[in-house]
Amino acid sequence: MVLSEVNPTASYKPVTEQAVEWLQLVDRGDALAFSALPYRDQISRLRDLAEQRGKQLVVRDWVTVNFLPHCAGDRAEPSGQLEQEMYLARAGLVPLSLVVTRRAAAVYRSLRHNFPHLKELSPETFASAYASYARAVAHLPRVHLEALRADPEVILKQILGHFGFDASDSSAILGNFHLFRSCTGNTALRESSESASSKVIIPAVREPSIVDIPNVVHSVLAEADRVLGYGT
Repeated sequence: MVLSEVNPTASYKPVTEQAVEWLQLVDRGDALAFSALPYRDQISRLRDLAEQRGKQLVVRDWVTVNFLPHCAGDRAEPSGQLEQEMYLARAGLVPLSLVVTRRAAAVYRSLRHNFPHLKELSPETFASAYASYARAVAHLPRVHLEALRADPEVILKQILGHFGFDASDSSAILGNFHLFRSCTGNTALRESSESASSKVIIPAVREPSIVDIPNVVHSVLAEADRVLGYGT
């Protein structure tokens, strides 16, 4: 069971809405009381409810709001820290983390294309935020999105194995991925992307490089990519 792009600062789709509409772990009649709980208690409660059904809860962090100014509008200023870890620790939870990274230039273009209020995001602002993010997650296990798209079955098995999940059904998971809509991201975009419209995960035709972005702070983003395990 996956909570998609949630964070103590802000969530792309509120935790309560996902718990009721997508995970069906909270009844609609209990939604108001659940939404009044502190974030850490919401996650703890959902973890317990998932385990009661023999499931495990996966929290997909909307980490961008902790580093990029105005990502969630004007609701909060980024702290520059991995807030998810701190809040889960306060609930007595110890997360098993895995970071899925993408080259900096591709992230920059994706943000500007998919978030209208970030259309004019400056390369300098993004570079500073992304470098801080890269340093913050550098100590965590990670996989590259480019590798996942190029060889999805192999990388998916690695991901499932990392979390202790059964990897024997990875082919079926990949085969049905395009049908999954209880999430945010490629499969739920208003404008269907290349990978979202395909019935299989396909390699990117061309990932943009740093030099494709005019006036970008090249050295900062190149260092961020290096920290995240990318070569030149």
